Amino acid sequence: MVFAFALVGARAVAVCAATAPCADCAHVAAIVDTLPGTFRQVVSGKFHEDITDHDRTGCMLVISGSWRELGNRPGPADLIRDVLGREGWREGIASSDGPDGTSYVMVRGESICLVRGRWDGGDDSDTTIVPIDVYQVIVFCSSLLVDDRRRLEEEKRKQSD
Repeated sequence: MVFAFALVGARAVAVCAATAPCADCAHVAAIVDTLPGTFRQVVSGKFHEDITDHDRTGCMLVISGSWRELGNRPGPADLIRDVLGREGWREGIASSDGPDGTSYVMVRGESICLVRGRWDGGDDSDTTIVPIDVYQVIVFCSSLLVDDRRRLEEEKRKQSD
């Protein structure tokens, strides 16, 4: 099994400006800094993200690490979701979970963070295959786009029906 991660088409600069999206990335970075065996890098610039399929200006946080070193601690994608949720962020617009990863969107005020986690979930049909011990989580934070607001309003209408 080939297992690889790629960031396609991401153009970034190495310094994050003092903007709300960059502060959000720095906050998420501080959350995952508590996890052993986790490495991360924050960059700012223009990115294309594939969760909502938009070009965004903001910051990108790339997190990678070892499941083994986490032990019984939650993975970074779960930890980010839990902490942001307790801080008043709400999940919306898009989410999916599976054995090889997760993706979800967190929103608070005019800020949005899109989270995609990828890892090797193993092969249920062949228990002799040992999953690779590496995970990667990519977080894009930016200001809400017009389409984000539209989708959030649609969700709100559906929930009230």
